[in-house]
Amino acid sequence: MLLRHFAITLDRVHYSAMHADSEDLRKQIVEAKERGVPTVEVARTFCVGLSSVKRYVKVAREGGSLRSKRSSDRRPKADERAR
Repeated sequence: MLLRHFAITLDRVHYSAMHADSEDLRKQIVEAKERGVPTVEVARTFCVGLSSVKRYVKVAREGGSLRSKRSSDRRPKADERAR
């Protein structure tokens, strides 16, 4: 049990350096779910939210791309002084 906890902690440290926007990270999340790892454990291991895990798995199952969508080029409505 202690060894498994240590391995999970190491995974967290490793994956916390990756950005959630990373297509590679999203693929690893989907692969973990396909191996049968519980959603909560996947979310903790990869430092992402539960809804993100569910969304990535759904997109992959439906054959969609795991690439992040480009952000809008729109400027914020409020200027910097108002924030």
